[in-house]
Amino acid sequence: MSLSQFSQSVAISTLASLSALTPAWAEDIVFLLENNTSSTEMIEFYASPATAEGWEDDILNGHIIGGQQRARITIPDDTRGCVYDFLAVFSNGSQINRYGINACTIETYAYSESDFTVATKSADEAQQSEYAFILTNDTSVDMLEFYASPQTATDWEANVLGNRTIRANGDWTTITLTGGRGCLYDFLAVFADGDKLEKYGIDVCELEIHTYYEN
Repeated sequence: MSLSQFSQSVAISTLASLSALTPAWAEDIVFLLENNTSSTEMIEFYASPATAEGWEDDILNGHIIGGQQRARITIPDDTRGCVYDFLAVFSNGSQINRYGINACTIETYAYSESDFTVATKSADEAQQSEYAFILTNDTSVDMLEFYASPQTATDWEANVLGNRTIRANGDWTTITLTGGRGCLYDFLAVFADGDKLEKYGIDVCELEIHTYYEN
C-alpha cells in the first residue's frame, strides 16, 4: 500500500495548536493520530487492512510524533475496505497492537500512557498456559483449515480446526492455543476455493476476535 508522506513543516503539531495540513483526496481515509503521552515519542506507526498478510510500510517513515503532538494520517483509497489493524511503536520500547479498527469512521485516534500498562501486562501474559480467541469467517467461502504458529517456529504447525469447518458468511469457532511461547503468532487460513491467506505478527495475548473478510 502506498501511503502518503508527511511534509516536515506541517505534519506534526502540538495538541494546543494544529497547523493547516495538506488536504487529502475525497476517497482517502484521513484521521488525526495523537500521542497523548507526556514525553514518550511515537517512532513508528503501521496501518494495514485486516485482510493484509502482515504489517505494511511504516507510515511515519522516519518522522516522530512527540508527546502531546499529533499528525494527520492519509491512507489513499485502494478499494480494500475500512477495517484496519494498527501498530504503534514508541521510544520506550512499547509496541501497541489494535485490531479491527473502522478507519472510515474515526476523526482522531489517540494513544496515552495508560496504553503502556496494557502492553506490559500483555508481555507478562505471554507466559500464561493458553490463549483463546474467536475466529470468524465473514467471507463467502467455507474455511477448511486454520494454522497458528508462534513466530519462533520454523514451519506451520498442525491444523487447529481439525475436522471442523467454519462456514461462510459469519460462522465462527473458538480457537485455543497453548501458551508459554510468546504473544506473536502467524496465521494461515485455507478456504474451500483454494485460497490461502497468511497474516503475520498477530498478538494473541490481546486478541479476542479475529475475522477474515472478503478480499
